Amino acid sequence: VSLVLARPRSGRWHQIRQHLASGTIGHAILGDSSHGRSRTNRHWKQCRKLRNERTCLHLAHVHLPPTEYTSKGINVSCPISEDLKEMLIEMP
Repeated sequence: VSLVLARPRSGRWHQIRQHLASGTIGHAILGDSSHGRSRTNRHWKQCRKLRNERTCLHLAHVHLPPTEYTSKGINVSCPISEDLKEMLIEMP
């Protein structure tokens, strides 16, 4: 299990999931039912109490530049959820 910091500058956010799960990298995001490994997800649900339908992906901060619709842009931060904090503390 690894903790990854990804900072995409452009593109679509779901591409993070695809690229990590791809044959090139080969490390899917835990809990990802579309691109992940069902055997691994099943193990984490049974042995480590991973919630059903929980993808262990967190958007900590997003900044969008000003546009004609948002003159000041958008700048939002979100703290990590309690269930992810617990998982990180208990990680091997």
